[in-house]
Amino acid sequence: MAKKEPCRFCEEELTQITADNTDKLLMEIYPGKVICCFGYFQDQSEETIEAMVEIPMFYCPRCGRKLI
Repeated sequence: MAKKEPCRFCEEELTQITADNTDKLLMEIYPGKVICCFGYFQDQSEETIEAMVEIPMFYCPRCGRKLI
């Protein structure tokens, strides 16, 4: 089986995507490593709190090439 060539998406070192209606939600994609989603919220005392979710990335979501 021939090795799949990387697409433009998997060759990027970092892709950042922000939400359409707020600047308090950000997704960072590090191909071959992890997808990180960040959210910024304010508690009752108006202090900003950051929440984050990490999802390991083993395959490219665009071309399906194995990354790790």
